[in-house]
Amino acid sequence: QGIHVPRELQDYVTEERLKDLFDAFDADGDGKLVKSEFIDGLSNFVLQDVPIETTQMLHMLRSTLGKIEKIEHQLCTSVQSTPCA
Repeated sequence: QGIHVPRELQDYVTEERLKDLFDAFDADGDGKLVKSEFIDGLSNFVLQDVPIETTQMLHMLRSTLGKIEKIEHQLCTSVQSTPCA
């Protein structure tokens, strides 16, 4: 499918960077951006003095941690007959 990047922006913005930015703004990781996520993400991005690559790495770490926690919970509930904490 791809993302349409206006010709005027193609020298500055790549499709991959837009995807990274979207992922960084998508606070709950549901694949959708609500208005508050966009505003918070853009505000944090503009106001912070941290390179975008660092922000992307932190987002990837948070995302990975969430996935690990979900897997741990699934493993725990499949091994025990009572719910896990």
